[in-house]
Amino acid sequence: MNPISYSCLLLTYIIPSVILQCEPACEFKHIFVSSDTIEVYPSSCETVCGDLVFDANTDLSESELTEYFRNLKFLNGSLRVEMTNFKSLDFLSSLEYFQCPDCKFRKYKSSDRHFNLFSVGMLITRNSKLTNLDVVENWKTDTRCVWHIQENVKLNAEKLCRNISSSRGYELDFYGNLKDCGCHLVHIDSFSIPYYPKCTSVTGGLRFTNINNNTKMGAVNFLKTVDGPMEIYDTLMTNLSCFRNLETIHGGFLKIHDNPNLNYLNWGGFTKIVPDNFTVQISNNHPEFCLFARELQTFAEANANISEVDAKICHEILRRDMEITCDTNTFDLLPGNCIHILGDVIVHSEAENTNMLWKLETVTNIFGSLTIQKTENITNLKFLKSLERIARLKKDHPPLLRILFNKSLKNISLPNMKNPPYSPKHDRLIEISGNSLEIFKTPDDCVSFQNFTKSVVLYNGRNCNRPRFPGNSENPISAENEIISKNDFTSFTAIPSIV
Repeated sequence: MNPISYSCLLLTYIIPSVILQCEPACEFKHIFVSSDTIEVYPSSCETVCGDLVFDANTDLSESELTEYFRNLKFLNGSLRVEMTNFKSLDFLSSLEYFQCPDCKFRKYKSSDRHFNLFSVGMLITRNSKLTNLDVVENWKTDTRCVWHIQENVKLNAEKLCRNISSSRGYELDFYGNLKDCGCHLVHIDSFSIPYYPKCTSVTGGLRFTNINNNTKMGAVNFLKTVDGPMEIYDTLMTNLSCFRNLETIHGGFLKIHDNPNLNYLNWGGFTKIVPDNFTVQISNNHPEFCLFARELQTFAEANANISEVDAKICHEILRRDMEITCDTNTFDLLPGNCIHILGDVIVHSEAENTNMLWKLETVTNIFGSLTIQKTENITNLKFLKSLERIARLKKDHPPLLRILFNKSLKNISLPNMKNPPYSPKHDRLIEISGNSLEIFKTPDDCVSFQNFTKSVVLYNGRNCNRPRFPGNSENPISAENEIISKNDFTSFTAIPSIV
């Protein structure tokens, strides 16, 4: 158990708003605690910098250790207790806070595993006589430290799980003890999966890491609800179909990141997110990672905040809910029974003249953008009577819904569109500009449409409270204001690979 490195240059850490510093005399560089090293431990210091490892070679009793550690309140380092004969850790009862050091290069061997002290934080494992960890309930640490309490065969860790609030943000990795957390504060990795109960519902959140395609994941197939944040990271999985029956996440966020082989989720049953301020982060996965339309639809229905999503839209024809999904290049090739369209829809004079607009009557979701521009005879949007939602993953693009420079259009009612346009920009913008007739006769009409669609309307270059009206010489609409030029698009395009 020889350490690769004994010390860390970082000698400060933060507790709430106070910066604590270690005096040189309060550093402990030996890491392993034994009768040979305890004499150089700075027992008079309240704040100590260094890692503490108690193991089978620790030849000091709990009462002897109490005398040395009675003053320790703050530890700038990680804590490991492995294969000892301790019945409790009451000799650390004065400890209040420890912070994992920012030293990713510092590692040690722990039997058949290598642990990085930066990620370990606290490791209490394989202590055959350990029955009492009440003292741990009073400890605090920074959120990057992982709390590992594993394979202590006489330890009932159930009470500890209940008493450590998930709101602290700690990552708890408990398994193989006499009793564990059950379906509360779940941490799943390749070592803990054999102990994971077949939970249909998880409370307190779920973290999923260090898993590959060869890991047996059958127990996870039963999961339907996660009540709390969910994070999936540092796996070698190509897809996450093990969560295929997941339906609902109640919690603050969903983070899926740093999975280099991950191509898609395949969460066919995923239909609900709670609450409204939910945040989604999907980043640093496989370059071809994609979301299925149903998954993006779930994010859009909850109006989830997208802090970061590196993803495309997966190609699919028939969804798990049996609804038809279409992507095509022209109205001529567009089927007449599409429920969802992948790609940018542009209604132009060509579609109008070929009488193909009826093909949009069944469409409820457009995963792209919708532009209605330069039509001659369209007076209303009845062909979009079923449209509920427009959503996309592209960033820094024009508004998802644009109604521009139409000659006869006067009614833009969208009776089923009660959801704002949805994109990573989260600006909810609808642009209505340059049409020959008055779309809104008064500012109240504009505000009413804006409220109905839960959007922000830009009418002739201004908001609803300061609109411009066609024919008003004081506020002329110039062709210079056009967002799409005549040569930009034909009647319909679908670009599923970059939605």
